[in-house]
Parts: sequence; C-alpha cells; structure tokens
Amino acid sequence: MLILFTAINNIKDESLKLYQGGMFVGAAVATIAIAPYTILVMGKTNDRLHELANKASAREAESEVLSKAEDRELVTLVDRWVALNWVRCSMPLLGCLIGVLAPGVDFWYQ
Repeated sequence: MLILFTAINNIKDESLKLYQGGMFVGAAVATIAIAPYTILVMGKTNDRLHELANKASAREAESEVLSKAEDRELVTLVDRWVALNWVRCSMPLLGCLIGVLAPGVDFWYQ
C-alpha cells in the first residue's frame, strides 16, 4: 500500500495521478477477479466434474466405471474446463502486467 501511495504521489500532474491510480486499481481488480470468475463462471463445470469423479470412484471395482454418455460428457467438460482455465489464469497475468507498467506512466507522458 505504501508503494502504491508513494508511486502515485511522485507524479506531479493530477490527471496522470488519476490515470496511474486507475491502472493500479485495474491491476488489483484483474488479479482478484480470479476468485469470482472461478465460482461464478467455472462453478457448474467444476461441480459436474466432481460428480463424475465421485461416481467413478464409487464404481471403481466394476469393469465399466462410467457409461459411454458419461465418458463423452467428461471429455466435453474437460475441454470446456481447459478453455475456461486459460481465461482464469490470464487474469493475474494481466494484473501483473498492468501493475508493472503503471509506475512508468509519468515517464511515457513527459
């Protein structure tokens, strides 16, 4: 927090302070957004994957653990999860990039 305050106060121009402050807020939001995204967007997919995993564990002794339809659904769910997870993991990366670039705003606009 002290670093954020110091960086923003080192800029003399008020509009640049606001712009840089907005970048830091954007970095924080992008980084923290991973939690609500996981719960709200990925929740149903994760829940169904857990259901299928529990079902497969319960039937482990049987020769066919999941039905053909459940196997197809599992492949579809894993593919969907991979795509959703790419978006999810890019959020903190975006936040990091914005946070790294924000202190240089005053240099770019001199």
